Amino acid sequence: MRDITLGDTFYHFFTTRAFATGVPATLSGTPVLSVLEENNVTPITAGVSVQVDRASVVGLNQATIVATGANGFETGKSYGIYISTGTSGGTSVIGEVVGEFTIEKSAAFIRLGAPAGASVSADIAAIEAQTDDIGVAGAGLTALGDTRIANLDATVSSRLAPTVAARTLDVSAGGEAGVDWANVGTQSTAVNLSATTVNLTNTVTTYTGNTVQTGDSFARLGLPAGASVSADIAAIEAQTDDIGAAGAGLTAIWTTALTQSYATDGSTFTGAQALYMMWAFMAEKAIVGTTLTANQLDGTTAAMTFTLSDPTNPVSVTRAT
Repeated sequence: MRDITLGDTFYHFFTTRAFATGVPATLSGTPVLSVLEENNVTPITAGVSVQVDRASVVGLNQATIVATGANGFETGKSYGIYISTGTSGGTSVIGEVVGEFTIEKSAAFIRLGAPAGASVSADIAAIEAQTDDIGVAGAGLTALGDTRIANLDATVSSRLAPTVAARTLDVSAGGEAGVDWANVGTQSTAVNLSATTVNLTNTVTTYTGNTVQTGDSFARLGLPAGASVSADIAAIEAQTDDIGAAGAGLTAIWTTALTQSYATDGSTFTGAQALYMMWAFMAEKAIVGTTLTANQLDGTTAAMTFTLSDPTNPVSVTRAT
């Protein structure tokens, strides 16, 4: 029993014989085929036709079924094809079942589901086209970083720049007035740094040249890796530019084409190579004898070859090249 997709037009061959001799005989008497749906006593005749003695072979008949919803067919149902008008060898063959089929009811179809596009292969190709920026071994995703970092520079810099960033205290002789440098560890006197007031209420932890690094702000931020905390944040921002405004970089992942590539037999492969190899095996293949050739996107250049266990009824397939 074959399983088809709703909307398919398919062809089914069957033989009629003379009852007296068992020899194939022409289906005569203005023959008509009908289709009966499970648990439904009303036969379907729309989209159902028969051609007798196909290829001039006596008794060889071809049923044509246009299985559309408009003709009364439904998904998830089983159907039987039978002769509703006709004779063979002078004997009525009305009621003879000549074929059976289902529509989107097989286990394979249930597991896969209906494709969103023209086919499952087309869906895979669409996904492939939308995931190109992931890159080899996910490098594209690794490079994205955290989208929240994009807003970090403005937030931290706006709080640090007016009070601490790039400010120094003059600790030379005759330096900042009003500061008791002998007891700077507990100093709480306000020091005016070019219109910026710093209240030294926290213990000074270290001196770097003429720069004083103070209490809890410094303890929380630590020393910058570069020239300043703002410079570090700018470097982080530069490394996450591909994220873009409102995640525009992530959107670009789905719109850039992958470079066509296929892994050699027995070697590990990238995500892009896996997608191309699946596409080639599913959509672009030819079989000659026990050799199955999966082709590249052009449909003619070999991407991989496989060896079938049998040219007619294979039970296994092994990659050859």
